[in-house]
Amino acid sequence: MTTFWDTSAILPLVYKEVHTPAAQTAADRAGPHFAWEWLRVEARLAIARRGNQPDRVRRLGEWFESADWQELGSEKLADVIDLGVRHRLRAANAGHLFTLLQTRRLFAEIVFVCFDEDLAAAAKAEGVTVWE
Repeated sequence: MTTFWDTSAILPLVYKEVHTPAAQTAADRAGPHFAWEWLRVEARLAIARRGNQPDRVRRLGEWFESADWQELGSEKLADVIDLGVRHRLRAANAGHLFTLLQTRRLFAEIVFVCFDEDLAAAAKAEGVTVWE
């Protein structure tokens, strides 16, 4: 299964949270897994805000090493804004969704692993399969 991840799905792999079982199952079943490069910033700073425990930083780093990172060039920002406005998303979520949609052009059957309700709803509206 080819997957695309956002930050709401990565943190449950590092911390025990309500979505940890679903995130772990997705990780266990995932083949190639993709993410927007900004996830590195969001996830790493989330760990820093929670105390910067070395074992959690290490686990996150291991996931980072195995991911295929997708870039979002500045020439696409107007498209990201349009997508965000259409779905009433926060800025980073618009970036995740836009990059997911770009990646889906190469992997039509990609599954979005996301536990953010607004972002998941926007992805579904765009015809993307969301992990549940």
